Amino acid sequence: MKLIWLLCALAVAAAPAGAYLGEVVASFNTPNLPGAVATSGDYLYVFCAGRFIPPFNYIYQFNAATGSRVRSYASPFGSYTTGLGYEYGGYLWIGRYSPSYVARCDASTGSIYYSFPISQHSLGGGVACQGDPTRPGTLASLITAGGSPSLVTRHRTSGTLLGSFATTRRYFDPAWDYRNGVIWLPAYEPSPRPVYAHTTAGSVVASFRMPTSCYLPGGAAYANNYLYVTNTGNPPYIVYKIHCPSIWQREAATSIGRVKALFR
Repeated sequence: MKLIWLLCALAVAAAPAGAYLGEVVASFNTPNLPGAVATSGDYLYVFCAGRFIPPFNYIYQFNAATGSRVRSYASPFGSYTTGLGYEYGGYLWIGRYSPSYVARCDASTGSIYYSFPISQHSLGGGVACQGDPTRPGTLASLITAGGSPSLVTRHRTSGTLLGSFATTRRYFDPAWDYRNGVIWLPAYEPSPRPVYAHTTAGSVVASFRMPTSCYLPGGAAYANNYLYVTNTGNPPYIVYKIHCPSIWQREAATSIGRVKALFR
């Protein structure tokens, strides 16, 4: 027991100064109101519904390191788009609210390869791919979130249901954290703007609050020890890059929400 405690203490001591769960290390602007987000690690894919400035209901691809725009195209589901998940190999899974289904699409164009319905709940939350870039191959599952009823489900890519759990909160676009083995879910709560980590069985094992500049956390995606979370509802129209280390060890506590860099 003493050895385990010592190893954990050393791990925390070796962490970079200021590295803590929920720390905003960068952010960049989006051209319109952002919602769902997915990431390949090198690139981010952000659905922007729009509010006052056209074009509306577009998916934008950004360079994850610089925030520069690579390309954009109209979402195949228009204003009914509710989720994005990246499947390693160049595919986006895009969720549709009504009728509720998910589609495997070309990440560069949005062209649909195939789809299947989500019958367990209305797909008002979003989509994430339960995969691991260090272990390429078939996805373990597709994760969907939404209500009514308020559920998180996992399906095979064929559409077969693998499991689900009920929640008491309304969640937006989820993110699969392959290093911690948890599902990050932004909650529909303008204050205190929380993001929760659930196991695939439904237990909440970690959480953090978004900074006050975030009106409402909407989309979420994970890669390389970082969460990307969009600000939904009110300006600023940005995506936050958030430090997300191991949640299974103690983290050095510091103030939450400090921005280290800003890409424009």
